[in-house]
Amino acid sequence: MEIKVLQILDNLALGGAEVLTLDLCKAPNHPFELFLASFGGGVLLKDFQDTGRQLFLLKRRFPLDISLILKIRKIVKKNKINIIHSNRPVEALHAYFATRFMNVKNVLSMHGYYPNKKDDKVLDFLMPKLDAKIMVSEPFFERVKEETNFNFDNTFIVPNGVDFSKIEKKDSSLYTELKLKDNDVLLGMVGNFNSSGRDQITICKGFNELSKSHSQLHLCFVGDHYNKTSKYYLECYNYCKDNNLLEKVHFLGKRDDINNILSALDIFVYSSNHDSFGIAILEAMAMGIPTVINDIPPFKMISDNGKYCSLFKTKDKTDFITKVHELIVNKDLRSDLGENGKIHAISTFSIGSFIETLDEVYKKILLN
Repeated sequence: MEIKVLQILDNLALGGAEVLTLDLCKAPNHPFELFLASFGGGVLLKDFQDTGRQLFLLKRRFPLDISLILKIRKIVKKNKINIIHSNRPVEALHAYFATRFMNVKNVLSMHGYYPNKKDDKVLDFLMPKLDAKIMVSEPFFERVKEETNFNFDNTFIVPNGVDFSKIEKKDSSLYTELKLKDNDVLLGMVGNFNSSGRDQITICKGFNELSKSHSQLHLCFVGDHYNKTSKYYLECYNYCKDNNLLEKVHFLGKRDDINNILSALDIFVYSSNHDSFGIAILEAMAMGIPTVINDIPPFKMISDNGKYCSLFKTKDKTDFITKVHELIVNKDLRSDLGENGKIHAISTFSIGSFIETLDEVYKKILLN
């Protein structure tokens, strides 16, 4: 049976689900035919257009938009779509109503979960009706099961994949931009300040102590923060300001030159209160950067229980300081951790592996 999949995104912003879908669109030799619909534009619009995949740019005007539902239904009929794959509850809700009384399977990937009354109501309604729910990791699935009462029949684990061909270490302009010296050591974290998910404040507190014994140390944060009004951003910024760290802690905001930034880092650091997977970590590992991350279950999973990343106890700044200090003073350890992490990330979490697993799910639900 020919498989025709319509992937749906609410917008084309620079987010985890969008980047994963972009990598999926870029990948050659799919076992299924892939179409894309987006309810809005965004910074990745040109990147999606350049993939050559058929892209339907739609517009969502209301939380539940009848006009949008009718347009999706028309696309499905015209292109003989037999699977719609959504990435957020709002997308899945429109897809469900667009395919009522049609022989079309509905799939929803959950890339993260933050309790939200509106989304929870949608998920309570949708979950029993979906043909497949996809979780990006087993630890994430276990957390969502513990925190909710959703229907999890027909749930599949499909670990995210990364197009590692786009990850290339090169000469970086970041040292010049930040006015750093050749002997400085640069730590960096890539992650937004827009929700309670990330834990940048533990990194800030650990850096405060580390900088007292390592004068050459600098730290950069890359990530959006709602025009500097996010309380999570302000907590970190004000902590650094109060402790006279702003000359050494650099808040770079939202950037689209992630390769350039990663290429400059000596050590990648990451701390999260809860997460579903960790694509930013894998991208750093794939560039051969030694990585220090906290020990929440998804990160233990992608690091093989700390074999390929240095794990510190969650919210334990003292343990974070110890793990970073070990890498600063031991260049051989830094090199080994970076090289072994690179081999592990590329061999285990490629976009090709993701597509193979996804294809198996599609075939199973079509045969059901």
